[in-house]
Amino acid sequence: MTSLTESTATEASRPLSRTQRYVLEQFLQALIARLNGAEAAMLATADGFAAAFHGTLDEAMQSRLAAVISSLSALGEAAGQQIDAGALNVVSLQYDARQMQLISIRGQRSDYVLAVLAKPDLLLGNSLWALRECAAQIIAALKP
Repeated sequence: MTSLTESTATEASRPLSRTQRYVLEQFLQALIARLNGAEAAMLATADGFAAAFHGTLDEAMQSRLAAVISSLSALGEAAGQQIDAGALNVVSLQYDARQMQLISIRGQRSDYVLAVLAKPDLLLGNSLWALRECAAQIIAALKP
């Protein structure tokens, strides 16, 4: 995960307001519009719940995807600790029909995982650049 850190210590997670969720969903919508081939974008809490989503997945699939991406992030962090590799920067999954990239966001309120689901021909560099910019917007929007 690209560890975008706003604060060294995170505060207890507080629920997002409707306004915050709306703003986050606008960021995710812009992320998808920017990336030709992106199908969905999600911001999940580090403990596996969907915080914001934009795309075509139904609510049940969003819940399952949030749990999976937070688990992937945690597994990557754990593997890195075992080999003393430092902070996890990126998780990139490539499949025949799709790809997914994840980065972590560590902020003052809570920790999150930002993910984009895309067609297999989306360029990885473009995706990661756009994810990092979106994460910076999210950090700014979630400042207390």
